[in-house]
Amino acid sequence: MDGRDEEGHAGRPARLTIVVAPECPACAEARAVAREMQGRFPALVVEVLDLDDRRPTPPRVVATPTYLLDGQVIALGNPGREALARRITDRRARHGGTVATNGEASAIGPSGAPPADEGCCTRCGRPLTRRLTFALAGGPRCLRCALRFRPMLRRSTLTSLVVGSTLTAINHGPALVAGHPTPALAWQIPLTYGVPFCVATWGALSTSRR
Repeated sequence: MDGRDEEGHAGRPARLTIVVAPECPACAEARAVAREMQGRFPALVVEVLDLDDRRPTPPRVVATPTYLLDGQVIALGNPGREALARRITDRRARHGGTVATNGEASAIGPSGAPPADEGCCTRCGRPLTRRLTFALAGGPRCLRCALRFRPMLRRSTLTSLVVGSTLTAINHGPALVAGHPTPALAWQIPLTYGVPFCVATWGALSTSRR
């Protein structure tokens, strides 16, 4: 690439588009992020796209705020500011220009191929992959951050306590009440609680997987 697009014009500057909505509680923060990024990257084109009843929702935007860098969705919800700044810096370093496609700008790398990433984790800022992206409250997360999602862990723990206690009472209640526990109970009872916890966690992750 020599910094020119398909029409022969000089490579356009990177564009950060932030989609907001009038009644979005997190969008005030998104506007502040837009101002900060514009100040930190003077050459960056920053656009705040305010949705209303008269404006259709852009393609691939399913929530507000949504952050797009050169037409690629990089965050659902407000990402960390330093993570976003790193994302902008990396994109500018890795891609030589942009190509307009159906009114959108899609990033083009040195090889002329579009990037394969699916955005960044809103928790840690790491790049996401298609197979390991989970749409949880606050935006998409990587597997490591999804496994630490506290509301999911609370639900899994509650499921484990209810189901595990019920199965323990059914399967091992008589032995426990009689005071004649067997050595096997040392692993059977923890397993009785552990299995529903893992099943509940797996179900939550499978449902939220993008």
